Amino acid sequence: MTALHSAAERGNTEEVQRLLAAGEDVNLLDEFRQSALQLAAQSGNEALVGLLLAAGADVNSADRFGRRALHGAACHGHLRIAQRLLAAGAMPDATDSERSTALFWAAGDGHAALVTVLIAAGANVNARNVYQSSPLNWAARNGWTQVVALLLADGAKVNVACVNGWTPLHEAAMYGRDAVVQCLLDAGADVSLVDRKGLTAQARALQQGLHATADLLQPHNTAQAA
Repeated sequence: MTALHSAAERGNTEEVQRLLAAGEDVNLLDEFRQSALQLAAQSGNEALVGLLLAAGADVNSADRFGRRALHGAACHGHLRIAQRLLAAGAMPDATDSERSTALFWAAGDGHAALVTVLIAAGANVNARNVYQSSPLNWAARNGWTQVVALLLADGAKVNVACVNGWTPLHEAAMYGRDAVVQCLLDAGADVSLVDRKGLTAQARALQQGLHATADLLQPHNTAQAA
């Protein structure tokens, strides 16, 4: 790790200023191909992010996993930093090595305000990564009802399935995310869809011993069968 990266990681703004004034390259990459801006964004140091941007930091520089500063801010819920990065030209739909955008990370970690900002900046709510998962899948699996509602309101496809056939309803059901299950059902989630093993969301819930969750799905199954 270089002196610049070490100072950025520790949030030492004065040391970063000194190094830049001495001629250090603001876009220098460490052994993981991370820039000082990425480290500052991850740590939540808004002042340091501003300093590095003003010094000419490449806002879309990617590390060895394809992640940009915006990915880091989204993952850690640093709203104001994400806003500054977007204002500086960060691409809202830039993907990492698994084709996940910042919206995946914000949605998966339940950062509702950040999800709203990314969508307003043009992030695709129906983006698919290499596993054919979507931001809605990530939010549903982790039980973030508010985020699920936001994504649905902005046009997220409720029955999107990843490579193993799991829809957001499957993922919410198998983890017992009852509030999310209800939200998805209200949005028209199809309870009859089966995954690659031929199991419905209700069957997945029962497999995990989540009988209360399975009961939420039963009336809808009965209504569809009728």
